[in-house]
Amino acid sequence: MEVILILRQLTDAEKSDVQLAEAKGTAVFVMPGLLTGPDAKYIPETLIKEAAADLISTIKELGDKETGHTSLSRLLTIEGVPLWHYQRFRVFFLLRSDWIINRCIAYYRKEYPKLKIYTPSGFTLNEQANTEQGDDSLDVNQSRTVNKSPFNIRVLFNYVLFFKLRVLISMFRRVNISDKSNVIVDRSIRQVCRNLNTLEKKIDNFNLYPLFDSNTAGQLIISEVETPKLHSVKPFKLWKHYFNGEGRKDRTVYGEWILFKGLLSSAVRGKYKSLKSQFEQVSNEVISLPQTMLTKEESKILKTFFSLKKSSHFYLLKHLCYYNFFRKYKFKTICAIDENSPATRSILDAARKCAVKTIGIQHGNIGDSQPAYLYSSKDAANKVMTDLTLTWGDYFTGFLLSKANYPPGSVKTVGQMRSDLIPAMKARSAEYRKSITDSPFLVVFASQPIPDADFRHKVAYDVFKSFSKIRDAKLIVKLHPAERFDADYYNSISLEAGCENADIRYEIDLYELLAAADLVITCFSTVGSEAVYFGKPLIIYDPFNEDLLKYVSEGVAFQATGLQSLQTLVEKIRTGQLAIDDEKYSGFIRKYAFAIDGQATYRTLENL
Repeated sequence: MEVILILRQLTDAEKSDVQLAEAKGTAVFVMPGLLTGPDAKYIPETLIKEAAADLISTIKELGDKETGHTSLSRLLTIEGVPLWHYQRFRVFFLLRSDWIINRCIAYYRKEYPKLKIYTPSGFTLNEQANTEQGDDSLDVNQSRTVNKSPFNIRVLFNYVLFFKLRVLISMFRRVNISDKSNVIVDRSIRQVCRNLNTLEKKIDNFNLYPLFDSNTAGQLIISEVETPKLHSVKPFKLWKHYFNGEGRKDRTVYGEWILFKGLLSSAVRGKYKSLKSQFEQVSNEVISLPQTMLTKEESKILKTFFSLKKSSHFYLLKHLCYYNFFRKYKFKTICAIDENSPATRSILDAARKCAVKTIGIQHGNIGDSQPAYLYSSKDAANKVMTDLTLTWGDYFTGFLLSKANYPPGSVKTVGQMRSDLIPAMKARSAEYRKSITDSPFLVVFASQPIPDADFRHKVAYDVFKSFSKIRDAKLIVKLHPAERFDADYYNSISLEAGCENADIRYEIDLYELLAAADLVITCFSTVGSEAVYFGKPLIIYDPFNEDLLKYVSEGVAFQATGLQSLQTLVEKIRTGQLAIDDEKYSGFIRKYAFAIDGQATYRTLENL
């Protein structure tokens, strides 16, 4: 009996082939998130989670593996720059799909003698999936390699112009750096938010703006913009806020200026050449390790790590440029969100080398599936993580201390700074509601850039379809920052679903929407948490019963598994047949956000 495993998007011709096979009684198993015929069954979510957890564990253990005189992660630390930890997060996501697919193949080959599988291009079968049944029992259908987007010369031109303008502005802007003691790294995409003190709308860093608005003495902001991908259809726009100082010119230094100054230094360039040479020597040492020391899976992880050599070289250079900056001043602390990403870590590690205390500020959910936060006891002994990590709630503090091996005393619960606006905004909810709509039922759908195209389309279509016949409802789609140019995409699906009352927005304050809303819908966004903070009914659209962020199990969300259940839930909430559980909401806030009391920014500042 042949069984089909669908592990990627299918072409129209392949969908027809699968439907014919289904009609003949062939069992079809599908990766959650992919859509196929009515007789298909989904691959168990537990299998996928176990595979991802196994990859995380393998990467952690490989970093701790002794190479004869030190651990691999220490060996790949070049003069205080832990390149292993810079790249392991990226290695995880590059290998995650292969790891899961191989686990699925191995699982089904135990029961079925013959498998036909549809896999992404570049997929490689590992020992785990190979069995004594031989290759004849496995019919592998890889997708054709997707052509890379063409080189975007306009993006390159705009970025070069942007870089030159930021350097030029820095040459004439006078910032008294010597009287600053606390540094904040500002690297986020701008979103609509509100001034912490005046509630006036502005475009700013959605996670850190409360610190900027506090304008405490000794605060220096290092503003840096993410380098764009040159093979991308998405534009790199020259936004006004990139150059106008955003009302804090006297305490803002552009990161591009720091890089430029470093590149001008012959000492930095000479040191960079030396570190590159050291990295090459260490790389050769690792590559020449006896094969008996490594499993094939570990060898694959290392091969992926070394494929990222160019970006590792860049982070070495960036680290040196920032070290050249930090050694000139006497800063006490430096803080950032996304503190475990290499672009930010290269800055923090340079500061740490100059005896500056490093502080990470939570900006998203932390859990078993976030490898950036999962360290070993050896990592803790080597002080790989930031000196202090500030979390939203006691749950996250407990997780970092008990499961992620953060040292005792290195994690503190302070709450979520941007929630400090909520008490004041809830008091003005009627005002916001009036400015948005006069409809009796206002619904906010928080979209997300779901990687699977079919699943992303289905989520949007089902939400729009649910409101296509509710004429007295106002549906607003709040676009995710990564979807800020995708209004046309959602408008086309809205028309397809016959929904005439949908309003697609990016440049609107999320908190204003939440304060005014009667209902919030999302899949697995942290916007769900903020809906709870505002005391709003929440629907999680979850066709695969994953409950990734535990909103359903915590009792703060209603779970929709398809169009019909979504329509039923919407109608019951609209007519008052369903309401939130106040006790569960309060418990969720205590666990995950400490308190919505307007004091999280104050608690954060106490630790800076």
